[in-house]
Amino acid sequence: MANLTSSKGNTVFAFDMDGVIVDTVSLFYQAYDDFLKQFSHTSTPEEHLALNGLKIKQIVAYAKKKYALPKNEEELLTLYNQGLSVAYAHPELIPGVKRVINLLKENGFRLVLLSSSAKNNVDMVLNLFQLQKYFDFIMTGDDAIDKSSPHTYTQLKDALNATEMYVIDDSAIALQSAAAAHVQGIFFNPQRQKLTFPVEYDIQTMAEMERIMTEIKANCKTFLIHNNVIVTLIKNDVSYKEQENKVNQIWDAEKNLKKSLCNGTIVSYHSHALKDGSLVINCFLTEYKYFLAQSKIPSLNLPIFPLAVSGVIIDPENNVLVGQRKDVTEYEQCLELVPSGGISSEHVYNDKVLWEEQIKAEFMEETGMSSGDIKKITPFCLIFDKEHKVYDIGVKIMLATSLHQSFNSLKMDRNKEYKNYQIMGLKQIDALSTEDKVVPTSRVILKMITLG
Repeated sequence: MANLTSSKGNTVFAFDMDGVIVDTVSLFYQAYDDFLKQFSHTSTPEEHLALNGLKIKQIVAYAKKKYALPKNEEELLTLYNQGLSVAYAHPELIPGVKRVINLLKENGFRLVLLSSSAKNNVDMVLNLFQLQKYFDFIMTGDDAIDKSSPHTYTQLKDALNATEMYVIDDSAIALQSAAAAHVQGIFFNPQRQKLTFPVEYDIQTMAEMERIMTEIKANCKTFLIHNNVIVTLIKNDVSYKEQENKVNQIWDAEKNLKKSLCNGTIVSYHSHALKDGSLVINCFLTEYKYFLAQSKIPSLNLPIFPLAVSGVIIDPENNVLVGQRKDVTEYEQCLELVPSGGISSEHVYNDKVLWEEQIKAEFMEETGMSSGDIKKITPFCLIFDKEHKVYDIGVKIMLATSLHQSFNSLKMDRNKEYKNYQIMGLKQIDALSTEDKVVPTSRVILKMITLG
């Protein structure tokens, strides 16, 4: 079986504290305002955002210069810290954060606390909520930490020997520095602020971290979308001339190993964008042999990413259908949501790819049911399987009748792709989203469905 799990022990999550673990940011803003009022000055919300993530000394130095404050920096620092002590008098945890921290730790990820706050304030929060045991490494404002510098993140990643690092922060300054250090950012963004640079994830609640954790373990990436998908065919302007001989050698070798292997036309992902409330996916047509060669020898650098559909059947009783894959090239013996499959060129009409017709065809072929059993089809995400370089349109298929009434497993015993079909309730399947024996795309979809 393929290794479906990333190297969790070498993946690090670096948490900010204020505004991410404890809800103190608004109190900090108030403390800054009160500090300036002592000198007859006022601040702005834009100024608050610009200072978020900086060390206390940096904030005081900034205020002294901007407002020409009369005292020296040591005196100003004492005044500012007096105001900050109020913010830590009765801190409250961000809803769901302790559960997320615990889940990450249980699943073998390493956790780091990276806070610009003073060590005594950090220690007070960690002691109050009993969080010390979760963190492998802690850096505070008393250390040589500067979130405005990419060097902080580069140095930390190297020191921890991390193959992958995610920074969870509510500060644009910190996230931009992390991006410059090629560290992936998770923007904790309850207020839906706009950034001027891209981040890996933008979340409003800590509950969304459960889906992200599942994606990372499954080596997938999800693009959340509106409930409308348009797939458009564009011209394939990529030349494979230089790789043609190597591609044919690989194909001949694989064909000798598996006589049933068949070349054909596949639909390959090119790009996507949100447009007028829809996800528009651009694709082109190519041959399967090129994708197979690229999967065997990535150094060929063929930009081929098959586009597929991956459906989750949900009946009125909240049951879903899974099957065990058989006689397939990828993820042999793994469990998968039914139906799913690559988009065939048969469902290309002029410049449109009729993905809904593909999911209906897969549904009828893989379940033995008819399209009349379907109440509604709704797309809800685009998922990229990083290991196998395949994009899937995630689709909910709502049934009009119960699976127990409509689906006959005996009728499907001779299905070419699946065996051991199982009808499972949504509460039962949540555990499957964490198991390596489940196809990565299905694991991510299951988690998204169970999280609502």
